[in-house]
Amino acid sequence: LTTDRALADDTSFVLTMDADTELHPQFLELALTILERSPELGGLSATCLGRLPPDTSRWGRIVGWFQRAEYCRYSYTRVRTNIHTMSGAGALYRAEALDDLIAHRDVVFDERHSNLVEDYETTLALRDAGWQCTTNAHCIAYTQLETTVRGLVRQRQRWVRGTVDELRRRGRPDRHTWSSVAQIALGAIALPWVYAWIVYALIVGFTQGAIAPVWLAFSGVIGLWQAWTIRPLGRRSMVVAALLIPELLYGLVRSYWFFTAIGRSFIGRSQSWE
Repeated sequence: LTTDRALADDTSFVLTMDADTELHPQFLELALTILERSPELGGLSATCLGRLPPDTSRWGRIVGWFQRAEYCRYSYTRVRTNIHTMSGAGALYRAEALDDLIAHRDVVFDERHSNLVEDYETTLALRDAGWQCTTNAHCIAYTQLETTVRGLVRQRQRWVRGTVDELRRRGRPDRHTWSSVAQIALGAIALPWVYAWIVYALIVGFTQGAIAPVWLAFSGVIGLWQAWTIRPLGRRSMVVAALLIPELLYGLVRSYWFFTAIGRSFIGRSQSWE
């Protein structure tokens, strides 16, 4: 997206969305209202929820359930001001903000082949230019989910590696990237710790004949939190989340793509969009 004239000369807002996305019927109405009331906002990102194709297999629906739970939980916990990423699935930008990007670098979206996360890079560029970005729980974009583990892993490796690549390209953390660096660092610590805790609890349980009440209480709290944060998916999904074991198994897959993506960013060959 580039032009010889200012975008704001012809329009006030620009909508972007992925080809596999369907916007909620009220998305534009709500997003426009929010941006018109807040001139400091450079854009509003959709809250993404997942949908599966109608002919998805039973295994594909299982893979899809974990993604739906992720999206639902992320929408519940997402920070509303100066969000991490303006989602590529759906976003409404202020034309004036995009003009600032064009004036700075001639284009809105940095289309380097090595840029695996254009939406994240564009969000950082907007914040560098002094604009804020936000989201709203009622501005929903339904995005197509992966139906195979292989496809899911490849997608998430691209997201994680692209984020790490961009952070490394920018150099030292700044006020716009420190939260991303902190999230990656916490993930690198928390994921191994969770499974170390499980192994320890099991060893203690087998050696002493019973699991200590404190471990059971802690597990119960985590299970209730997991269930509560996906309550829009219904009671059946809440029960599955509260059981912990299904999402712990999924966490092993998450750990794989997380650590392999980071490793490839530092020691792997350069990667580009395929």
